[in-house]
Amino acid sequence: MSKQKIVTVAGIALSFAIAIGGWALTSTMINRKSDALLSVSGTTWINAPDARPVAIPGQSVIEDDPSNTISMLTERDMLSVLANWESPGRERPHEPTAEQINMEEAIAIGEEALAYFNFIPANQLTFDRTKTTAFLCQNIPSGRNGQFLDPIYSYWAVTFTIDGVSRWGASMMINAVTGQVWKIDIMLLPDVSIEFDAADIEGTLIHFIEDIGISGNEKISIITDSSSSITAFVGFADGGAYAVAETQYNPLPIEQNGRTLLQAHIYLTTKNPQE
Repeated sequence: MSKQKIVTVAGIALSFAIAIGGWALTSTMINRKSDALLSVSGTTWINAPDARPVAIPGQSVIEDDPSNTISMLTERDMLSVLANWESPGRERPHEPTAEQINMEEAIAIGEEALAYFNFIPANQLTFDRTKTTAFLCQNIPSGRNGQFLDPIYSYWAVTFTIDGVSRWGASMMINAVTGQVWKIDIMLLPDVSIEFDAADIEGTLIHFIEDIGISGNEKISIITDSSSSITAFVGFADGGAYAVAETQYNPLPIEQNGRTLLQAHIYLTTKNPQE
């Protein structure tokens, strides 16, 4: 074999030896690091955004205390919340914050409201929790990139499903911080015998604004029309919002899922009922 070939073979052998040695050293180091890591147990916390609104600054909160809610909002705050609820946006569900009522409390409040406002005959007012739904959310306006508003803007949407047993159904929006029902829609099947006059609807509205904490200094207005509907309303927040109670005691039916229903509504709104 020539001297040149001997040198070439030796060089190849040396390169191969270096490669094998480097691989063996790297493998040994990796194994040692792996053993060290696996010998340590623990939990790694990942910082991820919480799927709920940020707590109200300065709010004193006692965990798991259902009475620890803001008992009242100013009329200015109420106007701002109502404007948000009635504006275009994206409904985003979330978990309750410490100062917001939970689902069980929201459903119980809804049941109490239905009994209190007396739109449904007592012999028909039974509840089946398996046919009741509730979810907590906010209406997120466009331009906020999905960021939550303050907790006062959250609401529980509670629905009591109508069926052939209960003969009625209802849906409502409950402010998640105050625990107050700000909107309730009641539907009665036509065989439920109940009638209302203007005095009944006005009385319902008076109870409603007292519960919400509206000053109600303005005179209550009553509107009736040829369809036998009755609407009572009063302005608040310097005329920027209204509390409304309305029904059709000899009502015009509407069709929903192939059934004929009768309607009654009690709600807060920024929209003038006369327009």
